[in-house]
Amino acid sequence: MEYWTSLRTRTATVQTSFSDSSVVLHREPPVESTKFTVFRDFFSAGRKYTGRAEVLVTTPCNGIPTQRQLEEASIAAENVADPWYPVKLLQHPSLLSKTSTFSKQELEDWVHPIQEVLSAACAGEAYQLLSEHVLLSREECRFRDSSGRDMSDVRYRGYLEVSLLPVDQPESHPVQGELHFSEFSPSLFRSFMGEQGRLTLGSSLAQVWVPPKQEFLVLLRGSAVRLIFNYLLRQLCGSALYKGDSQLVRGEPLWAVQSHADQVTMSALPLLYDSPCTSLFDDEGVVLKKHNLVTEGTVEGFLADQRTSHWLGLPLTGINQNFSVSPGNADFQQVAGSTVLEVHSLRMADIEDSTGDFVAVVELADFYSTQSKLPVTGFALRGNLRTVLSEARFSSDIGSWENFEGPEFLLVPSPLVLGG
Repeated sequence: MEYWTSLRTRTATVQTSFSDSSVVLHREPPVESTKFTVFRDFFSAGRKYTGRAEVLVTTPCNGIPTQRQLEEASIAAENVADPWYPVKLLQHPSLLSKTSTFSKQELEDWVHPIQEVLSAACAGEAYQLLSEHVLLSREECRFRDSSGRDMSDVRYRGYLEVSLLPVDQPESHPVQGELHFSEFSPSLFRSFMGEQGRLTLGSSLAQVWVPPKQEFLVLLRGSAVRLIFNYLLRQLCGSALYKGDSQLVRGEPLWAVQSHADQVTMSALPLLYDSPCTSLFDDEGVVLKKHNLVTEGTVEGFLADQRTSHWLGLPLTGINQNFSVSPGNADFQQVAGSTVLEVHSLRMADIEDSTGDFVAVVELADFYSTQSKLPVTGFALRGNLRTVLSEARFSSDIGSWENFEGPEFLLVPSPLVLGG
């Protein structure tokens, strides 16, 4: 018996660099790649196995495949021999109407309009665009189950990375920012560039900083929020339970929660704001539905793929990256006038999944004290993500999102992230 899924991706990329008043444009031709995940049941030495292998075929615009990894024929007991587990059939979902701006023409035709918006956003400003990298992809996920039914789902993804410099300090360190999107939205790009420009100008004035001894509040934004909730999502995956990286137990508290903190309520969603990035099913063909993962700080369920569902006896949910977190009521105005460290971006981070210990280098932050604001950089955040989540207050803007960027933030006491 054989059944398979495939993920077909078409990408268009461009990178522009500015040097000595000259513009160098690097445009890569559109590339199509198809990844097949093939399941096949077979017997060996009287034991049943489920073979699982992946085939990746990359085809440039000339139509000639340039890369192939792990041929389908290599699925055999001596090469791929996972203990047998039943691959469950795909249940036909109701069709969803998902449209995207990018579906109206070829992806590469959108690169220039995006560049025009970025350039216009910097015109007349005190910062300049050093480089940008645009990646647009059209992903078509196809599935054929053991009943011979064919399914397909299309999603559009965009990724933008920019580097900005102050106009009057062209030799300073550039500030980089990234944005994930699924629509051509000039207002979104302009807002993103304005925020990155503000951070760039602040970075040019930032000083290497040594945190003061007294306790104060730390407001975590952007990549720090993404770091924390991605860690929590990994802890709620069956694979982390199987490897021993997660010790969470269904029906028990997530972690010890302080009385003044906001308790986590988190769900996996089949839809993310009806975004064109949303998938109907995962790479194994499992239809994505809503699953409550944590309710008021108590673990309710886990995300499980075909294998971990069978081995650990977990309900099969599929691996879903779309999730929501119930908002809190923290507001930046509530702490205005207090001593606050507002962390905007991290340069690097290292996490130990089994313990939650982390260390990260702050690229840019603002330290507010006695009505003054000091841009600071070059210091470390370190602590334990489980403790951070246990004592954090959530902003009212936290919800379900696809960028992990924007107004959402976590508010924590400084000893939790500035410990020794």
